Amino acid sequence: MSFYNIKDLRYLLDKDCSVVITGDSLAYNRYDFVDDSRQNAWDCPLGMKSWSFLLRDFLIRSSAGWTPASSLEITGPSIRTYHFKKYNQRVPQNKRLPFEDDGAVILAPARSEIKFKGCPKFKGCPKKNILFITDPIKGVIIETESGPVDLRGKSDFFEGRYFKYAESESGTFRTGGKTGRIFIAGVSDVRTEVHLTGSGGKTAEWLLENSHDRIFRHRPGLCVLIIGANNRRENNPSSFKGALKSIIDGLIESGAEILLISPPHSSTTDPPEDQGNIFLPHEDMTKPLLDIMGSLAEERGIPYMNLFEFFSKIPGNVWRYDNTHFTKKGNLLLFEAIRDKFFRGAI
Repeated sequence: MSFYNIKDLRYLLDKDCSVVITGDSLAYNRYDFVDDSRQNAWDCPLGMKSWSFLLRDFLIRSSAGWTPASSLEITGPSIRTYHFKKYNQRVPQNKRLPFEDDGAVILAPARSEIKFKGCPKFKGCPKKNILFITDPIKGVIIETESGPVDLRGKSDFFEGRYFKYAESESGTFRTGGKTGRIFIAGVSDVRTEVHLTGSGGKTAEWLLENSHDRIFRHRPGLCVLIIGANNRRENNPSSFKGALKSIIDGLIESGAEILLISPPHSSTTDPPEDQGNIFLPHEDMTKPLLDIMGSLAEERGIPYMNLFEFFSKIPGNVWRYDNTHFTKKGNLLLFEAIRDKFFRGAI
């Protein structure tokens, strides 16, 4: 089997929820998307279509009350609007915005009032959450009922483009003293904030030492955790087990749901079974880690996906980019499997 303790986690999206997707480089897998090395998930382009970025977008779109900005009537003096799809036709593939069919771009003059129509709850409470994307080139500071929102972005975080929520009761906000460009993905009843905090080349022990920064400061309602690929080089199963157990128990104590994902096989450690690209776990390097992850998942009753088993059913040249990482197709297969098995109610 590839999936254990299957649970529908859709209920998390009916309320405000913080989601953390973390681990090593497999947690963001820039391979087959960005040529140069990226140490952290937040060093990658926001619109990259790796499995965790696709999962992020799916969870946001599945949030209660989600309404795409492209389906809203947006009005304001002297503004111009167009869809993300048109914007994306003008930029390189890896610089594209997510939510291509959902988002709207507003070109707005200084000191302009912008209003939304087409979203029922903009008539009053409860508040709607507007999901913006920051713009490091022509971003502006806007003002909503809840206060100022800086949409200019920080260049060292998703290359300056990242999601930012703001509340509004009336569906109205005002631009400041600067003409600018405003990207809006959509609006929703709740906030699903997804934090991509994976870091390349890291072990479970490193993640434990940095667990406050990478996991717990975000107060996750759900943590998707993929770790262990680099622990094979350490060849110290007891240390791996102690670190992973501490992370899992900390998450359980905090009340978070957990989806644990194992690494896939590696061509440098796991011998092929035959010429059909089906691999067996190395008895000394990979199998102990898989056994540890499986036993912890069983003992703690947490959802678990064994990528070794999952990808062993698929030819290596389809899913594997290099020694361990995923191709575009491998990313899509992984995302779809997580969506279909653990978020059935959101499909």
